[in-house]
This record gives sequence, C-alpha cells and structure tokens, in this order.
Amino acid sequence: MDLVPENSSSANKRTTAGGRVKWSAALECLLVDIWQEKIEDLRGPRKNSHVYMEMAESMKEAGLG
Repeated sequence: MDLVPENSSSANKRTTAGGRVKWSAALECLLVDIWQEKIEDLRGPRKNSHVYMEMAESMKEAGLG
C-alpha cells in the first residue's frame, strides 16, 4: 500500500537506502490516531483485515493514498 501521494511534498518522499518510505511525524501521528480509534475492534474476536481496510480508507480520505 502506497501511503505517500504522488503530489506530496518532497519531505514525505524521502526513502531509506533500502527504498522504504520514511514517514513524517504528521503521518505517524495520523496512523496512531486512527489506530487508537480502532483499538477495540482490533482486540475483538473477529479477524482484523476489515479493520485494517477501514484504517487504510481513513488514511486515503486524509489524502495519503
């Protein structure tokens, strides 16, 4: 899943030597906030794939997908 939009600032496009994207502090905070909202669902008895899909959709809505 590509979390950095094509038109994002160059600060968000930095990569490591291995080619992985370095997340900005703002992206990390957004992910933690979304995770916090979904933590009870993640701890539930059902599989988590639907929760992760919802989290990905939330990040896309924030302009990161």
